[in-house]
Amino acid sequence: MADESLFGCWRESARREWTDSSTGSTGTDDEDDGTGSSEDGSYSSARPAFAGRIPNGRGERLALHTWKPRGGHARGVALLFHGYLGSPQATAHCHLAQALCHMGLRCYGADMIGHGDSDGIPGLLPNTEELFEDGLDVLAEVQARHPDLKIFVCGMSMGGGVAVYVAHYAQQPVDGVVLLSPLIKPKPSDLPHPAVVTALRALSQVAPSWAVGPLPITDFEEDRGRFEPYQGRMRLRTASTLLGVAEWVQDSVEDFSCPFFIGVGTRDKVVDRSGPKEFFERTSTDEPDKTFRRYAGASHVMLTDDEEIREDVLRDICRWIAPRLRG
Repeated sequence: MADESLFGCWRESARREWTDSSTGSTGTDDEDDGTGSSEDGSYSSARPAFAGRIPNGRGERLALHTWKPRGGHARGVALLFHGYLGSPQATAHCHLAQALCHMGLRCYGADMIGHGDSDGIPGLLPNTEELFEDGLDVLAEVQARHPDLKIFVCGMSMGGGVAVYVAHYAQQPVDGVVLLSPLIKPKPSDLPHPAVVTALRALSQVAPSWAVGPLPITDFEEDRGRFEPYQGRMRLRTASTLLGVAEWVQDSVEDFSCPFFIGVGTRDKVVDRSGPKEFFERTSTDEPDKTFRRYAGASHVMLTDDEEIREDVLRDICRWIAPRLRG
């Protein structure tokens, strides 16, 4: 059975590639207008519309997707960052986007490099600094499209770490951050000895696409008709990048002062469940502007859990955003 944790590949690669000295191997445009919601007002998972391609500083292009509020008039904007192996086209992001559209927010999400419809080798992330810079490029593009509207940055898993960075370094301040099951703290139990991590990181510079670890999440059935997720083993540079995301957040948490909502499930096996609470306590954000929620029975991808959990999470997020959208 595959290890469900994001960093399990470091331990797995240490066992497979170093201990026994094995050599390993190298490894659409959417016609939906993005406005779907159900008749009874509950949140649907309508797919986004294609919104163009954003060039990054390395000559690659990131596919941008959007959901429009019904009636077309936007009261604000939300930018969604997905996790490893994810996409804005995934069911969880569509549930969140439709809830926010119901409030009148125009929503956007970009496939990060190596994911969805963006450029790059499938499953291969850029390095941590480049991933963060791509996030800033996407934010700048969305802010340029809606210069007079309030903007909220949302992130799930890996996207949570990206959202924190982007909100912290945005040239134009954002109005709030929503984090669900964010990757903000590595699990020590998932990592091999520090010397081995250092060696694997060095190797990732030479053979970045080398696929050495197990998949952290294996159930793509619900999303298979929406986009083509990478289904191979985790690539070496991807593992290094994910670890770098969590390390940056740990090093910078005391300097973070943006308003934020953060939620984690009690059944999350992918990220360290103590990370969100520690983040909540250590940031410089004023107490009234930050909210922590722990959801009983919720998994890592809590917006694909049963309807009761999903509706609880979405309701809490909307209630947190609403006064900041009006203010």
